[in-house]
This record gives sequence, structure tokens and C-alpha cells, in this order.
Amino acid sequence: MKKIGIYVHIPFCVKKCLYCDFISFASHEGYFEAYKNALIEEIRAARQKSNSQIASIFIGGGTPTILPSSYIEEVMLELSKFNLSESVEITIEANPKTLSLEMLKNLKKMGINRLSIGLQAWQNLLLKTLGRSHSLEDFLRNFQDARSVGFNNISIDLMFALPNQTLEMWQETLEQVISLNPEHVSLYSLIIEEGTHFFDLYDSIDEALDRKMYHLAKKLLEENGYKQYEISNFSKLGLESKHNLLYWEMNDYYGFGLNAHSMLDNTRFSNTSNLKKYINNPTDSKENIITLSEKDIMEESIFLGLRKTSGVDISKYFDIYKDVIEKNIALGLLKMHKNIIFLTEKGMDLANIVMAEFIL
Repeated sequence: MKKIGIYVHIPFCVKKCLYCDFISFASHEGYFEAYKNALIEEIRAARQKSNSQIASIFIGGGTPTILPSSYIEEVMLELSKFNLSESVEITIEANPKTLSLEMLKNLKKMGINRLSIGLQAWQNLLLKTLGRSHSLEDFLRNFQDARSVGFNNISIDLMFALPNQTLEMWQETLEQVISLNPEHVSLYSLIIEEGTHFFDLYDSIDEALDRKMYHLAKKLLEENGYKQYEISNFSKLGLESKHNLLYWEMNDYYGFGLNAHSMLDNTRFSNTSNLKKYINNPTDSKENIITLSEKDIMEESIFLGLRKTSGVDISKYFDIYKDVIEKNIALGLLKMHKNIIFLTEKGMDLANIVMAEFIL
């Protein structure tokens, strides 16, 4: 039986972060119930046609934990009617300050077994710069409460190359997070996107400092028992995100909710990004339907597979990419062992350039 994943999008936030270009909305409490009902309708319709087993569920956003826990529980109840793997990983994203002790207890009772908490930075000054609604103290309280109710698989999200962030600030963030002993750490370089408030405030990031911060993170995390398994992701042994790996290994997944993307039987599609349209007709809001060709599948499997430190098996396509592979090996950007190609450390710094060469 084929194992696939589920992504559920909750597009609501306490407030919009200054760097965010995701489909998300602040001050939309009046839509919460209608959106929850639409989600349940969409999930139910898909479940009735599904004959797959679910390996992972990821509830993301936005800030899913801005919803009342009773609404999350209703959505979880519908999701639980799928054929779930015995080892199913169920993650919910959360921003500090939206996680009360009561909410955490309720999430645990629902069967959610993994938390992904968006800390981003250790210093309150930087959190204000980002437009985050939480403080360090909020995060620490939420983290300790999560441990106290039994969450033993917690991921912390961090950002680097932020405006006014020094290398010393980043080192403090890393050392303090490591001292908390989370099971997983994700770290992302700030990208200043057009259409965000940051785009109007800042011209660009310091590329040299960005790379120094990335290399420092790799060094500190690996020295403290976190294995890098993907360009931006590190985990304790055996605690890699199943859901992340599902994407990078080109497995199928359902996407439920506003602007959520799905990949089923080599066909990719997304839901509408119009909130009212989705709420009014959640089972018929599909857009951008693309059936992947053999060439698309080949390119994407390599492009995505190279994100993993374990690399990607190139044996099926070696003749097609022989020149590209040999060129990048000569440049010190790729290594090859048997039939597996993977990025070198230098290659990771230039990952987008290397990956682009596999798009024919």
C-alpha cells in the first residue's frame, strides 16, 4: 500500500511578520469557524476516495495554534479517519504566545506527536525587528510547558542573516537553543521578498556574513549531536522530519486548505488563494493542474534529492547528465559515490546554482 503525506494549511496569524510573503491573514477571527468547516469538508471528500496509508501529517500556516483547540480537534478527528500508519508523524507548527499549557495538553490528547516552534532569534531586539508577536520569555515558557505535558519530539525554527544581527548574536542563539536539547533544528537564511514590508526597508543581505553564520550553525549543531540531513535541517539520530523527507523524495501528498499544494499520481495542483472562494466551495477550488512529464519527474527528483545530505541515485539518468556531473565534480561542488551524487560543503553554499544545472 502506497504511503503518502498530508499537509493542512491554516492561513491565520496574530499579526503579519514583516518578512512574510506566505498566504496568511491577521485579524481574521471572524473566518475561523467557516474555514474550519471548509477544511473538514475538503478532507472528508478526499478521504472517501483514498486507498493510501498516511505516513505523516503536517499542520502548518500561518499559525495553526491561533485557532481554538476545539477547532483543531475537529480537524484532527476527520484526519484520523484516514488509514494512518502505526508510526505516523503528526506535526503542528506553533508560534510562541499562542501555546497555553491547556492548548498543549489538548494537542497531545489529539494524537499530535511533534511540535515545530518558530523561535527565529534569541534576542528580543531581533524579534521586534522581525515583527514577531512573541518574546524570548514566551518561547521559553511554551517550550518548558511542552516538555512538561510529554512532547518528546520538538523542532525549533531559526532565522539568520537578519537586519542588525551580528555573528555573536547568532552564536548565542545557537548555543542557547542547543542547551534546550530539542530533537530537531531548522534554520533559514532571511530572504527579502518583494511585496513584504522588509522589501521597502532593506536593500539586501550581507552574503559573506550569511555564509559565516551558516557554517557556524553547521559546526555547532554537528558538534552537539545534530546530524545535518538536508541543507537547512538538522536532527538527533532517527528524528528527521518524515514529512520533509516525503517532499524531497518526490512522494505523494494531499494539500488541504487555502493555497495548499498537492502531488498525486504525478499530477500537481493547488487550491485557490482566495479565502472566500475556498470557504464557499472547498472541494472544487483546484487550480494550476499540471501533469508531470518523464522529464519533469527526472529533473525534480534530482533537484529535490540534492537537498538531502544523503544525495540522490543518478544511475537511471547518468548518461543524460554525465557532462553536468563531471563539470560540478571538477569544480568541487559535487561528489559521487557508486551511483549517488551529493553536494559538497562548497556545493551547499552554491546549491541553487548547482541544482539549476539539472534543469534541462
